[in-house]
Amino acid sequence: TVEIHGALRNAGGKTGARQMRAQGRIPAVVYGKTESLPISVGVREFDTILRKHGSGAFILELKIEGPEEKERLTLLKEVQRDPITSRVLHVDFLQISMDQSLHVKVPVHLEGTPVGVKEGGLLEVLAREVDVQCRAAEIPEEITIDVSGVGIGQSVHVSDLTVPDGVAILTPANRVIATVIVKILVAEPVAAVAEATPGEAAKETEKKGPEAPGEAASRS
Repeated sequence: TVEIHGALRNAGGKTGARQMRAQGRIPAVVYGKTESLPISVGVREFDTILRKHGSGAFILELKIEGPEEKERLTLLKEVQRDPITSRVLHVDFLQISMDQSLHVKVPVHLEGTPVGVKEGGLLEVLAREVDVQCRAAEIPEEITIDVSGVGIGQSVHVSDLTVPDGVAILTPANRVIATVIVKILVAEPVAAVAEATPGEAAKETEKKGPEAPGEAASRS
């Protein structure tokens, strides 16, 4: 589990939320078996956790400070961001128990360099995570698959993934995780030839017509 600290807060509305963010705190809510609980978490601590663990499903041990500090096991339910700055605006936590069966998304990690890429192909990743069902205590941090044997025109499907006992993949088995495609080369435009070839010069003369004697004399 990953430890994170929270503090009780008043609901506050938009004005209170703005003031909280200005103080380096993120408004948040804990949902679960009891009524929702409004809290706040530190921006730096939360950003550090996201950078280290990414967007995968992982258990957070939320320590709520107050007159009586409370600990709750949670999962990140939703992270709301500013569409322009990507700044975290609000976080929803889901309270869980370790023996609870959950439906979560788990990242897929591709290991190795496909033989098709070494032969000039391009690896195209079509799915970076899959849906799984398992107990909270058995959530895998990621699912790894070796793609070094994948050649040009070949693909890796969900059915090729291996997961621990107790974990069931819910994503359709025929879903493509990654494929190696032929790299498309874009031809560069041919530079204009400075000097015309003899054939082109003859065609140009035909267009202009024969020179008059006076024109030739004036150039000489």
